[in-house]
Amino acid sequence: MLKKNLLFIFLFVGINLSFVNKSFASWFAEPYVGYEVGAAKSGEQSILDLSVKNNSINGMFFGARAGYSFLNFSGGLEYSISKSQWKKESVSPKDSFIFAGVGIPGVRLMGAIGISHKFTVKAEEFSGKSYKLGLAFTGTPFININVEYLWRKFSKNGSAKIESSENFHKIVRASVSLPLP
Repeated sequence: MLKKNLLFIFLFVGINLSFVNKSFASWFAEPYVGYEVGAAKSGEQSILDLSVKNNSINGMFFGARAGYSFLNFSGGLEYSISKSQWKKESVSPKDSFIFAGVGIPGVRLMGAIGISHKFTVKAEEFSGKSYKLGLAFTGTPFININVEYLWRKFSKNGSAKIESSENFHKIVRASVSLPLP
C-alpha cells in the first residue's frame, strides 16, 4: 500500500511540474532564422501559370518576436526580413506582425496579423496585407522548431493602388528560434 501511495504521489508531482511553468508571467525575446518556399502570383498571370517553376518564391529569412507570456498564452510584436528569389529577381519582403499564441507542453500554436508589409523588386516597392499561422515544437532544449504558413497580398505599388485582386504570395516557412527569457 505504501508503494502505491508513493508511486501515486511521485506521478502526481511529476505531472504537475511538467505542466506548470516555474513563473506564470514573463517578457521574452525570440530571434529566429529559416527558409521559405512558396508560390507567387501577379495580376497578369492566369491561374494555370502558378504551376510554372518561375513563379516559385524561395529564400532565407530572419527576424525576432518580442512579447509577454502569461500561463500558456503569449502575445506581442514580430518583425521579419526575407532575402528571396522570384522570377530570377532578388526580392526583399519586410513584415511586421502582431501575434498571439497558446501553448501546451511541447507545442505552441500562433496566429499573426500583419501591421506592415513591404516588398521590393526591381527597385519598385509594393505594400499590402499579410497573415500568418504557425506551429512551434518547443520540446527541444534551448531551441524551438517552427513551421508557418504565410499569406501576403499586395494592394499598392508605391502610392498607386493596384486594381487586381490577384497579387499574392503563399509561403511555407521552416525556422529555428532561440527563446530568451
